[in-house]
Amino acid sequence: MRNLFLLGFIPLFLSCSSGKNGKVTISGTLDNSNGETLILEQLTFSQSIVKDSAKVDKNGKFEIITNLPEKGFYRLKINQQNYLVLILDTIETIHIKANAANMADGYSIEGTSEDSKLLQILNEQMKISSIKRDSLQRVFMAKQGDPNIEQIGQQLEAEFNASVNEQIEFIKKFIAANNHSFASLAAIEQLNPENDLEIFKILHDGLNERFPNSSYVQAFTSRYKELSKLAIGAEAPDIVMNTPSGEVLTLSSLKGKVVLIDFWASWCKPCRMENPNVVKLYAKYKDKGFEILGVSLDREKSAWEQAIKDDNLTWKHVSDLAFWNSAVVKQYNITGVPFTVLVDKEGKIIAKGLRGQELEQKLEEIFKGS
Repeated sequence: MRNLFLLGFIPLFLSCSSGKNGKVTISGTLDNSNGETLILEQLTFSQSIVKDSAKVDKNGKFEIITNLPEKGFYRLKINQQNYLVLILDTIETIHIKANAANMADGYSIEGTSEDSKLLQILNEQMKISSIKRDSLQRVFMAKQGDPNIEQIGQQLEAEFNASVNEQIEFIKKFIAANNHSFASLAAIEQLNPENDLEIFKILHDGLNERFPNSSYVQAFTSRYKELSKLAIGAEAPDIVMNTPSGEVLTLSSLKGKVVLIDFWASWCKPCRMENPNVVKLYAKYKDKGFEILGVSLDREKSAWEQAIKDDNLTWKHVSDLAFWNSAVVKQYNITGVPFTVLVDKEGKIIAKGLRGQELEQKLEEIFKGS
């Protein structure tokens, strides 16, 4: 791992001018240099934009003096595989020491860019965690064929999971302590919003307090708002679609019952394999205030109706027969089916993605004693 950005975060944000430009000076020394040309790019929503460049001299020295449009994420690179990611403001002076063979490995940074320093700390911690997990995986592979492989595997898995949890806790603390920093925009990409939406809120509030006009922050705000719509405790977005008979049915009309929104399709083999379990649970709880709204991503009405009949799906069904262009795909951020959303009697989301035993346990918990 070269740095955190290779773990999946590239700042996918549109850039726009934030006002008055200032002077940014980036100087430094590259060990083992061979007269490379360093290129400074701004990382935007859809592309990287070259802002300036400088040739490294025979002593490994370089200097870039330029104007930048706004505080944001920038990349100083030799090539696409060898670079540093920096967080720069419109007035900045920094000095970098790095190795031309691998700029991201063990570089140092001095100067005014505190966010770049925080990003370096974050990357180093992620690197340590990644090395530890890679080591555990190598040990597991080396132990294949060992008569005690099952016991060894369980121990290594426990250590692996502990390392993952340690990383998550580090990131949460990092963001809480630096919720005004752009470095936390990189950190947040390592968290699952389904589990850690409260951390997203902490960062959202902190960044908007200090940088409300930043295009990076505005993009993150838009994302946070979209995530919040489907958060546990939020009211489930209404679904308005036709039943197989052509009648309009809405999710909101089912308030007063616990509703499982079951996103599926006749062509989805895992959906069809899961259906017998859902049939069993519907039979068990339908008289206790439980309802299912099957929302199909089919495109052929005949296939949809035949699957309902063949799988004995006796609950309520709707579809706009628009396949992946269905309105619910964007509405519920659906990336695959089967996908479920469990809604309480008031129409609020209480769980997502439950299937099999997890769904059975949740329904047992809800209807216990009823």
